Amino acid sequence: VAAVTASHFFVCDVDLWPSRTLYSVILGLPEAYLSKAMYTMVVPAFEISSTIHKAVGHRAVPDTFEGLKLCADRGLCQIFKHSTDTHTSTWYKKWWEFKEDQGAYKVPCFDSIRYEPYLLVPKTEETPQFDERFVGYGKNKIQFVTHLRFAGFRFHALPGAYVVHI
Repeated sequence: VAAVTASHFFVCDVDLWPSRTLYSVILGLPEAYLSKAMYTMVVPAFEISSTIHKAVGHRAVPDTFEGLKLCADRGLCQIFKHSTDTHTSTWYKKWWEFKEDQGAYKVPCFDSIRYEPYLLVPKTEETPQFDERFVGYGKNKIQFVTHLRFAGFRFHALPGAYVVHI
């Protein structure tokens, strides 16, 4: 966090591809979402079937909301880590129905202490530092999200944009 020079930063793994509209959706948010120091934006995460990915590679990655919807309807895309509780608090059912022009919707509660969404986070004096002592795999985002929660940050899901695990 200390090295960030922008007003916000995106906490994301290197093996996730953003939707084509992610940046424009962020820029199109009502000012209230980006100007509030204690608001984070959850970017929903999906994964594609490994069979499809092996067959057609990166061409299988849907880069629009409509493409993602079609992929999900065909059973080829699903919520990232669907078998764990690390992303369920995003309320994906609501996300599918929410419209970009409605802004973002509040994630009212966490279904699990293991919730580790990918986040757009404001860089403020209140923003906790990302604990760099975590090395290897796991728990770093969970710790950071927990720290954000206890610092008083509010979580809102970003409609119309997403990331896909590759």
